[in-house]
Amino acid sequence: MRMNARSVPAATAALLLAASAAAVLGCQPAKQPDLLRPPNVVSVIVTYNPDTKKAEMSPSDKKIKLSEKFKDTVQWVSPDGLVYVDKWSPGLPFDSPPKHEKKVLKSLPPKKGTAGQGFDYTAELALNPDGTTRVPIDPIIEIVE
Repeated sequence: MRMNARSVPAATAALLLAASAAAVLGCQPAKQPDLLRPPNVVSVIVTYNPDTKKAEMSPSDKKIKLSEKFKDTVQWVSPDGLVYVDKWSPGLPFDSPPKHEKKVLKSLPPKKGTAGQGFDYTAELALNPDGTTRVPIDPIIEIVE
């Protein structure tokens, strides 16, 4: 059988196309490894507005998202006093309540099994050093995977 110079590249291309199609059909995509990252520390800044007599935080801080998988934590701080978080619903999302370190209230990472849940909590800003004059704050925490 005689072939001319033009048919050899075309036959080669057709053979390579068929071989690559067969190889692609037999392959499954490789499982992507979980991306690793260090834990995030979410900082919530609470301020007191003397005109409205209310404690305020930025709208983005009203709903905090923490990752259970990456062991994110949250800390609350205010230039106007100490932040207290006392009541949690439907329960505490951490192994123990947040604790003050100097003037910053810091949490532990989320408990195992809390991913996909939202937690309402009652937070207050204490305006005086003894903590007797407190102003309420209205935030929420959502735990993601």
